[in-house]
Amino acid sequence: MSRLIEAAQRLKSATDALEQVALEASPGAQAPDPRLDEALEQARRENQELSEAADQVAVRLDRAIKRIQGLLET
Repeated sequence: MSRLIEAAQRLKSATDALEQVALEASPGAQAPDPRLDEALEQARRENQELSEAADQVAVRLDRAIKRIQGLLET
């Protein structure tokens, strides 16, 4: 699970950096570069998917741990 969390953190950092570059790249432009917007949106979607996957893994691990604890107690 730590690999998933690390990947999510790296993606979040990359998304933040991409947002900053997008803001700095066109401070006075009428419209931002659509390629940057598309890349940023894709990174956000991937970040959301990884976050949801990490949440699901955490829930499953909690359930498994509780089952094992229950077995050990009986």
